Amino acid sequence: MKVISKFGSLGNVLEIGFGDGALTKHLLPMADEYWGIEPGEDCFARTVKDRGINPEKAFCIKAEDMRETKQLMSRKNSFDLIILVSVLEHLSVPAQILETCHGLLKPGGRLFLSTPNSQNFKIFYGLRRLMGIDAWSVAHISFFKKSNLRFMFSHIGFDIDDIFLAPLITPYSIRYFKELYNSSLLGFCMSCFRRLRLDSLLNINTFNVVLTKKNN
Repeated sequence: MKVISKFGSLGNVLEIGFGDGALTKHLLPMADEYWGIEPGEDCFARTVKDRGINPEKAFCIKAEDMRETKQLMSRKNSFDLIILVSVLEHLSVPAQILETCHGLLKPGGRLFLSTPNSQNFKIFYGLRRLMGIDAWSVAHISFFKKSNLRFMFSHIGFDIDDIFLAPLITPYSIRYFKELYNSSLLGFCMSCFRRLRLDSLLNINTFNVVLTKKNN
């Protein structure tokens, strides 16, 4: 949110995968128009109601289905900002989704995304097994390092404004996994990892990326 707030006026915004609306509640008052998609039916209905999203500008679809959604495709070259937070790793065709986003953005429009750093995937895999949790989320099907991210962005036609690392183990993720596995021990281990900065040392972190659609 700190990165997005630096953009100033957000203009027309599309949020892909708005989930429970944790970011949406900040975006709505800052946007001239807010559009959003979310594939989970229960989550979609709850967030649209709780956050007061205009139902005519919200779609319960997968990102892969955007190209088949006439209302969105009629908005080509009209969005100032598109946001994908913790979405790219769940997509079977991430490059295709980014190409769709590129077409929806105005020239000079920005795309902000975050996705886990998979550089040391084997270490992360081993640690999860050691702590007795799933070796990897079955919902994570695409994996990224800085090199393949840069190649993909440049190939699609984005200028890369910034790529920087941020913690993957946060108070929010610690609380989430502690409750998910009903394990205080897991929460304690994750907290120790964070305090000792072992997550940073082992590259257990996430990429935050700011892209701009080229004007030509």
